[in-house]
Amino acid sequence: MNQWSLLPIELLNLIEESLDLYHDKVRLRCICSSWRSCLLKMPNHKQHQLPWLLLPHSVGTSCAFFDSLEKKVHKVELPEAGEKVFKGSAYGWVVVAEKSGAIFLLNPLTRNKIKLPPRSKFPDVRKYRADKVGYEYLIWIYGAVLAPGRYQSHDATHVLNHLLRKVILSSSPTSMDFVAVALYGEYGHLAYCKRGDKKWSLIDNKFPTCDDIIFHEGQLYALKCNGQLMVCEIDSCPKPIVTEVAPAYPRIQGGDMYLVGSSSGLMMVRRCIHVDRCSISNKEIYTSKTLSFMIFKLEWK
Repeated sequence: MNQWSLLPIELLNLIEESLDLYHDKVRLRCICSSWRSCLLKMPNHKQHQLPWLLLPHSVGTSCAFFDSLEKKVHKVELPEAGEKVFKGSAYGWVVVAEKSGAIFLLNPLTRNKIKLPPRSKFPDVRKYRADKVGYEYLIWIYGAVLAPGRYQSHDATHVLNHLLRKVILSSSPTSMDFVAVALYGEYGHLAYCKRGDKKWSLIDNKFPTCDDIIFHEGQLYALKCNGQLMVCEIDSCPKPIVTEVAPAYPRIQGGDMYLVGSSSGLMMVRRCIHVDRCSISNKEIYTSKTLSFMIFKLEWK
């Protein structure tokens, strides 16, 4: 018989280091008592675990999360699902935006909630009138580069679905010093708030056309639509400082841009798409198809 209990501890540690799934690390310790006693204690949280992906089109009060490693879909009862809009997640929390304008963080498992300033407290909102159905928000559109700004009235659904794109967190919201950063507006501006803030603060009104944002190794990075990468120092006084990290990439034309953090560093991903247009019942219908991805890695000099 093979004496698995006599496997050298050095080899056993190498086996565990090669395992990606938290479940497999648990199963490894269940082989025999000697392995369980030799291996380090399992942490209470999942380290180096790919996040579950929140799937759209939830049914009723259920939300579905996709585990990309085990290829499984997990359903969680969330009464907040309904007509609420989810704007991203981090550290096990999801960001929920309601049609009323309220924004809060929700832990799907513990059901804990942490309030953030509402959409009416963003820098682009000049007036919020809850009784003006269909025209609740008076929004100041900053304008593109060298273009003048303007006022526009929008309904609450449009503001949440199209003028609030993403909210990310600097750390777990259970910590006292976490920062929430929002990518919002027609041209992609950035605003932030800290625990206890009553409103969102603009990071830089000369920094539009932002496609994506990410916290990576404690720093906030922002990616413009031309591939230019910026780093934002939120805690600098008297206002945040935005500095270029990498210049615009001249060969980028069209497509969606993303920032991805990994153990290998910071990546810029461009999704190349093809858009088709057709007419159905005198209506213009646009469909898009993903053709390929281009991946760039940030190299520090």
